[in-house]
Amino acid sequence: MKKIIFLALIFIGITTTVQAQKIKFGAKAGMNLASWIGDDIEDGTNMRASIHFGILTEFKLNDKFSIQPEVLYSGQGATMKGLYTLTQSYKAAFRFDYINVPVMAKYYIVDGFNVEAGPQVGFLLSSKQMVKTGDVKEVSEFDDKVKNIDFAANLGIGYDLPMGLFFNARYSFGLTKVNDTDEVNIKNRVLSLSVGYKF
Repeated sequence: MKKIIFLALIFIGITTTVQAQKIKFGAKAGMNLASWIGDDIEDGTNMRASIHFGILTEFKLNDKFSIQPEVLYSGQGATMKGLYTLTQSYKAAFRFDYINVPVMAKYYIVDGFNVEAGPQVGFLLSSKQMVKTGDVKEVSEFDDKVKNIDFAANLGIGYDLPMGLFFNARYSFGLTKVNDTDEVNIKNRVLSLSVGYKF
């Protein structure tokens, strides 16, 4: 995993040698509302609220277009609840943590306001399942049932203030299934709300 992060940072570092006068660096953080979609998803599946944070580099191609690669930690997964027996309920949380590397193409409609789209590859850091039945709570590793790499497509909107502060909303559509088994077929969905700063 350290090699993956190192390679991603090298990629960003190498590209800074091109058009250096039009490059901005930055950092962002915010909230994730993550869920799953798929034919095998139970009715009781809900969103998992989590966080994301990381770094970015924006390459301005001209006044309207730019390319923005990022390296982000992203908490994803889902939650579930239902009946364990006729009289006892359960709650489950699936906590899947990724290092995501999106590469976004951005178009500035007017000064500051922009739309974006682009692909993303995610590298699994950890996956855990936490189940609470009554007063009993169990935590187990889920790594052997989850794919190490996740591909997604992103769409988003944002607004940049002249001082460098920016706001962003992004929706990520998982393109490949999360699970590494044939029993179910689920994909990630994540709504991210971010605030950041570029300089």
